[in-house]
Amino acid sequence: MIDLLNLQPVTINKDLKGKYILIYGQPKIGKTTLAAQFPRNLLLAFEPGYNALNNKMVQPITKWAEFKTVLRQLERPEVKEKFDTITIDTADIAWDYCEKYICSSNINEQTGETPKTIGEIPWGKGYDLCKKEFDGTLRQIAMAGYGLVIISHETTRTIKTESGQEFQKIMPTLAERPKLIVNRLVDIIAYLRISTEDGKRYIYTRGNERFEAGSRFPYLTPKIEMTYDNLVEELYKAIEQQAKEDNTVLTDKPTNNFYEEGRKFEEVIAEAQDVFKKLLEKDKEKYATEMNAIILKTFGKPIKLSETTPDQQELVEVVLDEWKSLL
Repeated sequence: MIDLLNLQPVTINKDLKGKYILIYGQPKIGKTTLAAQFPRNLLLAFEPGYNALNNKMVQPITKWAEFKTVLRQLERPEVKEKFDTITIDTADIAWDYCEKYICSSNINEQTGETPKTIGEIPWGKGYDLCKKEFDGTLRQIAMAGYGLVIISHETTRTIKTESGQEFQKIMPTLAERPKLIVNRLVDIIAYLRISTEDGKRYIYTRGNERFEAGSRFPYLTPKIEMTYDNLVEELYKAIEQQAKEDNTVLTDKPTNNFYEEGRKFEEVIAEAQDVFKKLLEKDKEKYATEMNAIILKTFGKPIKLSETTPDQQELVEVVLDEWKSLL
């Protein structure tokens, strides 16, 4: 339950387990290998490319329905104990599967045919549905408490400035709609590339006119030799420097600002019954009317909370919060 009076400042943790990272780069550069080194990682393989991995947890995904099955299982406490990080390899294929899923669920009522592309769904509805579905699934992973690594390939696109000047820039191959969703979510956009100077592989965390990259951590070094340990070490340094500048407390405990362990439905109902009883004891005639009005406003119809289902927990919690304010 939200309680602004007890809200604590956000603290910076020295751990990658709660971070969200987009990795993209040259073919065979080691994107999947790098992602697989994240702690207790579950690799969701939307495309082949994991044959070189040894002793890693890999779940192939061949359609969006399978991904949704995985999402449901990620909510289980016993699964949360097994994994810390979820990797999507690649987001490009995941978006394609999402489009097919939206098309299959929007049959044309007049012709009975399934649209071949989301663009065929009338009035642009398909694009909006696909965007909401894709965004919702990524946030579901984050809100379940996992770190998230998203992989894409690289491509070169023509960029046009406000003055009309054009130049070539290396960017993820991810289409513009899913790319906007991913970019809003991630803490780091990491570009992997072999340096022409020394032939070594590097992680670039700060972009320029040549390629896209970026980070929420202002003190993170822009070029890191490509190993998981090096990335962790440089991120630690950046976090420590930021904490020093901001006079912020550091913690070794992983944090996830999206995630808050939710209560069980039975616990919410039990508290609602307790508050209901207390209000009736306080003034039955007055509060019975007010409590019923809150239920009607929230559910849109008269209903007993004892008749609600776990799928309606969010609505029950809204009612409970308003009932508690009456106390």
